[in-house]
Amino acid sequence: MVNADTLEDLVSFHHRKDVVSEIRFSPGAGKYLAVASYDSFVDIYNVMSSKRVGICKGASSYITHMDWDVRGKLLQVNTGAKEQLFFEAPRGKKQTIPSSEAEKISWTSWTSVLGSCCEGIWPIIGEVTDVTASCLTSDGTVLATGDDFGFVKLFRYPAKGKYGKFKRYVAHSTHVTNVRWTHDDSLLVSAGGGDTSLMLWTHEMEGHRESRQCDSEESDLDSEEDGGYDSDVTRENEFVYTIKALSTNIRPMFGIKPHLQQKEPSIDER
Repeated sequence: MVNADTLEDLVSFHHRKDVVSEIRFSPGAGKYLAVASYDSFVDIYNVMSSKRVGICKGASSYITHMDWDVRGKLLQVNTGAKEQLFFEAPRGKKQTIPSSEAEKISWTSWTSVLGSCCEGIWPIIGEVTDVTASCLTSDGTVLATGDDFGFVKLFRYPAKGKYGKFKRYVAHSTHVTNVRWTHDDSLLVSAGGGDTSLMLWTHEMEGHRESRQCDSEESDLDSEEDGGYDSDVTRENEFVYTIKALSTNIRPMFGIKPHLQQKEPSIDER
């Protein structure tokens, strides 16, 4: 960690060999720092003492997403094996929490892609990595997601049940790696993978939207009856998204291809 003003090193930790996939400061003063990695562990550090005080063990795959509860006593973790796990902080002891109880917990942030509250964000046909990121507004009403198909989607939260209704927007030419709301929920930031781009989306509350021309591809139906959300979700999820690479000659070609040309005899062969 570095000083935000001088960029001088303050504290340095190194306990894992694989990629660090997520970092989260505990709420409030940020006394603890949780660091998740592709080693399938979450290390918890006390920032003030510069010591590791806990290790979250038990994940069967790499860590993808992580959130603190508002008390700074519990961590929610998602893994590449589609596990939703809970750990006591700061020691890192694994906790077993039923879905009905997990829904009652207040979280400082929600970036999870797993759990009953966001079951509806998953398409009918998809892999565990298809939904790459999510982020919930501070008022807990709108869940934004990014996926491997380059789409940014908005769901009403909680998105319980399968195949929830959504609004879809297009800007990225390849997969979306992350999405985050700004502090006041006025903007959504999405990061692209292969296109290495950063997109800013204006979030206008219902009833206060301005009429403007937009290049984004919204849902097929925008009726008042369903609140402007897709009603034909099944058709949307049955689409097979494939990446096709097309090539053509940019200019006309003349002559004989090199491997078909008659070879000139060398001096020794003459």
